Amino acid sequence: MSVKIIIKLLLLILVVSLSSCFSKEKQVLNLDEFSINNVDLSLMELDSPPLFPKGCVCIDSTLIIYDAKEKEGFLSFYRGNRKVGCFGNRGEGPNDFRIPRFFPNKKYSNSILVGDTDKLYIIDIDSAMANVPLSSFPFEAIPENLRLYNYLLCVTDSMLVVNQTGEFQLAFYDKIKDNVERKNYFEKISSLYSAPNLCYTMQIYDAYYTSNNESLVIAYKHRKQIDIISKSGDLVKQIYFPNYDMNNSKMSFNGNLIIEEDSKRFFTYVYPDEDSFYALCWNDTKENIKYGKAKPLIYKFDWEGNLNQIYQLNQCISYFCVS
Repeated sequence: MSVKIIIKLLLLILVVSLSSCFSKEKQVLNLDEFSINNVDLSLMELDSPPLFPKGCVCIDSTLIIYDAKEKEGFLSFYRGNRKVGCFGNRGEGPNDFRIPRFFPNKKYSNSILVGDTDKLYIIDIDSAMANVPLSSFPFEAIPENLRLYNYLLCVTDSMLVVNQTGEFQLAFYDKIKDNVERKNYFEKISSLYSAPNLCYTMQIYDAYYTSNNESLVIAYKHRKQIDIISKSGDLVKQIYFPNYDMNNSKMSFNGNLIIEEDSKRFFTYVYPDEDSFYALCWNDTKENIKYGKAKPLIYKFDWEGNLNQIYQLNQCISYFCVS
């Protein structure tokens, strides 16, 4: 076989391979297979409610609400509607948090994870309600090259996985090798191809991140799409909803990202439970959400990415937990 024929065959194989990559159809969820369960929420007035709640978790009979703006007692504890204690001060003292982060992950029995700039604390609920000082709680140091983290997604003896502010969606830190590997999972949009990676990670693919310490979930605000990643960094599954990319035509880039006012918002919160995760989805514009004209759905998935239930809420909510 001549060299010319071999080259032609190689080029043909390359073209066919590239064509199959770019023409591969995405598997879109068939939502017609699922019935929608209507959920009527009722109001329970809390004793001394937090002003700016940013997350919650229910452990046994205790509801814990995180208020990011509260400087004295940013964690509030409730039994029923009665406030039974608070914990966590913001400041510069030895028993203060600088920039606290709250993680509603039920990995630890009767404890919660609360991160700070350079430490990750395991906070026992009973000790916190007894006003045990922060310096008495066990903690793990956060490596300096992970300090700008937003979400902490996996903690094991050998690794940490976080989402950071930057050009990558996830950072995988090997404790043994003292090495960080950073990864992205988004695909670039042809009309926004000139946008830098930072614009993609922080705006175009703005997302809420959560995990059960084994599987990592990325649920996107501007795309009706959910990615599931293994703790080793492999892309396990991409879940596409009908019209998942409808906002592509609503975005443009001219040095700055412009998102049109009539674009839709999708996922804004995901709650991790032991066997499932619950994704809060709006399917509506930012204005309608702001003025209470939108009623969200909650999609319940198992950690393999199989959709199990769809719930239609009768009220607007920002955060929730499942007990």
